[in-house]
Amino acid sequence: MPEISDRKIRDITDKLREASQYSTDLIGWIYLADSDIDYPIVQGTDNQYYLHHAPDGRENALGTIFLSYQCAKDFSDRQNILYGHNMQSGMFGDIRHFKDPAQFSKHRYGWLFTMDSLYRIDFYALAIVSAYDEIYDVPAADSAAWQASLRANSLYYNEPQQSDDCAVIALSTCASDFENARALFTGQLVRIREIDLT
Repeated sequence: MPEISDRKIRDITDKLREASQYSTDLIGWIYLADSDIDYPIVQGTDNQYYLHHAPDGRENALGTIFLSYQCAKDFSDRQNILYGHNMQSGMFGDIRHFKDPAQFSKHRYGWLFTMDSLYRIDFYALAIVSAYDEIYDVPAADSAAWQASLRANSLYYNEPQQSDDCAVIALSTCASDFENARALFTGQLVRIREIDLT
């Protein structure tokens, strides 16, 4: 299993603590080693505002990584979707590289920091879906049907290692496969420990 160093944990918790001073919508931080994905996470009242705003509310073309407004802000739902732009450099742009089998295999783990917990993300699927797919209707009442839809649309799918009742997180970004295509990089959330931001 991958490890995250104590130094990296301190670094990210320091950044979380600082960001919480200027963002009332801050709910966490996401980090994937060997990628550009190392960002604060916010949650607004819709899935539009943070497409074009920074965590502090300033207009920003890059937007901010944000959790769907439909999801519980503590990531306690069975399915949780994060949105981020597909940039040439930064945000969720690296996900397009994960179509390469070697890159998918290299990025099988990530880390989610909430305001009180640290989770490991065990990535197991990369799917291409329509922006209007029912898979975005979260949290889904039928978790098995949600997983079946994910599996049916996946370029890569490895059976999850954790129990079926483990929450999942899907990183969503635009894709060029067809009109209104979206890439979903999905993993299970495994709680590692508490964190203290005080």
